[in-house]
Amino acid sequence: MGEAFEQAKPRVNASMLPQHIGKFVCLLGEVMDVDPNGLMFAVKTSDGQRVQINLPEPLEEMVSGTVEIVGEVTNNCQVTCQSYILFGGDFDMNLYDEAIKLATEHSKYYPLSESSNF
Repeated sequence: MGEAFEQAKPRVNASMLPQHIGKFVCLLGEVMDVDPNGLMFAVKTSDGQRVQINLPEPLEEMVSGTVEIVGEVTNNCQVTCQSYILFGGDFDMNLYDEAIKLATEHSKYYPLSESSNF
C-alpha cells in the first residue's frame, strides 16, 4: 500500500485508464452496485463508463453515492483499490470530467509534482 501514497497520482476518467496500466491513479465515480461478498463494487465514472473496483479486503461499511478511489490500474482496466473516500451531497460529474480533460490537455500548467502528498 505504501507505493500508492509515495507517488503523484493523476486524476483520470475511464477512457484514460488504458494509458495508466500498472500505475496508481485517482478515479472518481458514482457507485452503481456492490458485490455481496464486499470484495468489489462498480462505479459510473465522470465520462459515463462503468469501471470495476477490486478490494483487497471486504468492505466494512455501506458504499454509495460519489466515491474517490486511489488504486492501481490492472491490465483489463479495472482498478485495485488502495483507499477510497465517500463524498456526500451533490457532485457535478460533468464539470469534473471537463476539469480532468483540461488538466490532461494542458498538463504543462498542471504538472504532477514528485513532492505531492496524498
